[in-house]
Amino acid sequence: MTEALFLFAMTEFALSLIPGPAVLLVVSLSMNKGYGAGLSATAGILSINIIFFGLSALGIGAALAASETVFAALKYIGAAYLIWTAWEIIRDTFFANTGSVERQTDTAMLEPRQKSGRVGAYMRGLFVQGSSIKNLLIFIAIVPQFIDVNQAPLHQFLALGLVSVAVELPILVGYAFVTTRLTRMCSGTVGLYMNGLSAGLLVAIAGGMAFV
Repeated sequence: MTEALFLFAMTEFALSLIPGPAVLLVVSLSMNKGYGAGLSATAGILSINIIFFGLSALGIGAALAASETVFAALKYIGAAYLIWTAWEIIRDTFFANTGSVERQTDTAMLEPRQKSGRVGAYMRGLFVQGSSIKNLLIFIAIVPQFIDVNQAPLHQFLALGLVSVAVELPILVGYAFVTTRLTRMCSGTVGLYMNGLSAGLLVAIAGGMAFV
């Protein structure tokens, strides 16, 4: 089991580094809403991963994948939500740079908005990760490869789940931290290009989810 956990950790590490929908969401929110929003999205992403481990353990994940209707619905809903997120980035960037008076908000009004933004970021993390077909396929096709059929499966899924969180958490937090630092260092014009790039990447990922 120790060897299987190590191999799974290496696999999880490689997959987590790939800029998929989860990473792009964390990067986009960190860039536009700050480090706290990136952390909130990370919490939502990992929450869905834990749920998926439970579904895999119960065998429900395979049943969901076998349903073409559910499969297609999740795929298109996830793609549409990513496009909506990209539109919000463009919209927020436009208004943030056309109304300096509107940006002068009292601290008393800003704090509730930040809390609301973090809740929204958490929900986006849940939604995007939950509707990622790639993520679902990983739990259906890859995770079971590290299960020893001669041992209790529930304990193994629990161990794999803990390893998954331990590996992916620092990677996503790292993306959020680096993105936030770079955004603060960039000038206004560079920030606009970065926001545009982030929105474009989200649209590209949405297209890949919808048509692949």
